[in-house]
Amino acid sequence: SSGINAEYGYSSVTVGRLFSLEHLSRALFERAIGVEGSLPEGYRVNAPILLPVSGTEPRSTSKASNFCFNWTYGDEKPEATKTINGRVDAGNDAQGKPSRLCKNSLFKQFQGIYQKLRGDDLKGKTYRECKDSALSYSQAKGALMKSFVEAEYGFWAHKPEELSGFTV
Repeated sequence: SSGINAEYGYSSVTVGRLFSLEHLSRALFERAIGVEGSLPEGYRVNAPILLPVSGTEPRSTSKASNFCFNWTYGDEKPEATKTINGRVDAGNDAQGKPSRLCKNSLFKQFQGIYQKLRGDDLKGKTYRECKDSALSYSQAKGALMKSFVEAEYGFWAHKPEELSGFTV
């Protein structure tokens, strides 16, 4: 056991008008419900409240938004991320900066929390090395992948390993 007992997850997800509630709930949590009994201690399937904005306009992919907004309690304002490239508009910077929800930004946040709790700064360790050393996480992911195969949902799509070899 790591000694770190913090719960991560979303309590609610607010979504614009152009989506399918059935598809979104299946994508976020319904496919994982069958794995509950196989998860290591401290893990559970989180089923956030899905809060659609009012409106009954049918979903149309040709009307997809150019921006995705995210925010959490305590934020001064929502972050507007461009859906075309996953980056935040940064004024004169044509490319923009990475979203606070990108893998690199979340890894930086994790490193800060880990250092405060453990006193180890994880400097020089890659994202992949840190992820692989989290044994209970690996067990939970393995149980989820196994349940997907058993339920005939198919295999999890993997990204190239080089995308996880970065340090911050």
